[in-house]
Amino acid sequence: RNRRRNTGGGRVVLLGDAAHPPVPYLGQGAQMGLEDAGVLALLLKNLCLDYSSSEFLHSNFDRAASVYERMRIPRAAAMLDNGHFVGRMQRKRAQSERYNAVKEELIRREVFYHETLPVYFPGARYDYREDVERALREEGP
Repeated sequence: RNRRRNTGGGRVVLLGDAAHPPVPYLGQGAQMGLEDAGVLALLLKNLCLDYSSSEFLHSNFDRAASVYERMRIPRAAAMLDNGHFVGRMQRKRAQSERYNAVKEELIRREVFYHETLPVYFPGARYDYREDVERALREEGP
């Protein structure tokens, strides 16, 4: 699997399933697309909008796209890895009745203690605004 996905080129930026097609096991595809859109919108606002004239600075688009790509590729890869992990678990459950019974009990316990499965935490607890603010601080003026 190619870990270094290109999210576009030139004046094109790919979002959602076009940039990182998900596997169906986590149900995070739409969420990832919304995160992509939110991240890109905030980056364009902060890096490409001239507040004094309200004009879009096309000259800064490549910088915004580059920051977007640096932010989103690791995030998307982590979510895709979680999806593949859950997929492997589901295939094992389908192949073995005993494994399925044990795993079902473990899932019940995790949901009881965590109110969800911990594998969902990276999606449920992610705040793209904080991530954009951190990336902009690291990027500098």
